[in-house]
Amino acid sequence: MVLFQITLGGIVRVTESGLGCPDWPLCDGQIVPEFDFHTAIEWGHRVSGAFIGILIIIINVISVKFYGRKSAQSSISLSLLLLVVLEGVLGGITVLTELAWWIRLIHLGVSFVILFLFAYLFSSIRNIKVNRKSFIS
Repeated sequence: MVLFQITLGGIVRVTESGLGCPDWPLCDGQIVPEFDFHTAIEWGHRVSGAFIGILIIIINVISVKFYGRKSAQSSISLSLLLLVVLEGVLGGITVLTELAWWIRLIHLGVSFVILFLFAYLFSSIRNIKVNRKSFIS
């Protein structure tokens, strides 16, 4: 999902759809705007990011339940949540600064940190035996 979001961000860039939604956090002053080509691409990028945010909230709950609050997995999950919120803000700043190159660069860099942390988190989860019964109770 994160790799898809990064790819979608690239599609926003190459199709010059970054201002398809000229305001933030709404799009043309609406939650669901009228769509043209550029608006659909930019709005899709925003919605995909929101789904990732929801996914990370769920991952945080599961990490705490399975591994405890002080575990590495929970710390990484919380870091991911904070970084995704930062990404949303950076996306908004990108629009509000009318695509300032340095904001786009930071936005892309943070996305790669998120991708790395997701990969690291799932790699660490795969290698740990979990008492599945404790998750149910």
